[in-house]
Amino acid sequence: MEPPSKIPEILNEIFGDDAEKALDTLIEVKDIVLHNNAVDNSVRINPPDKARLTVDDVALTAIAELYKSNFNFYKRVNDDAHVKQFVLDWVFEEVLREKSG
Repeated sequence: MEPPSKIPEILNEIFGDDAEKALDTLIEVKDIVLHNNAVDNSVRINPPDKARLTVDDVALTAIAELYKSNFNFYKRVNDDAHVKQFVLDWVFEEVLREKSG
């Protein structure tokens, strides 16, 4: 996974002028996932590969629910498998880091 300092640079490459808004949306998605009870339980009782399923599901639901506030983010994540994987990987790593710390 990319170090946190590289995230704005990567988002700039992906989203261009919308990178700052994309970062805000990415953080909002992470926060939604972090405060989800199903994610709390899954991370607590499952190995990472099993918890990942719940984290990804909640993250994708959050992205879909936020489409009105950042349609470009929603569209890019849903249209580009590499971007979707980057977003899901980042959210998952952040969730594990914050839940274990």
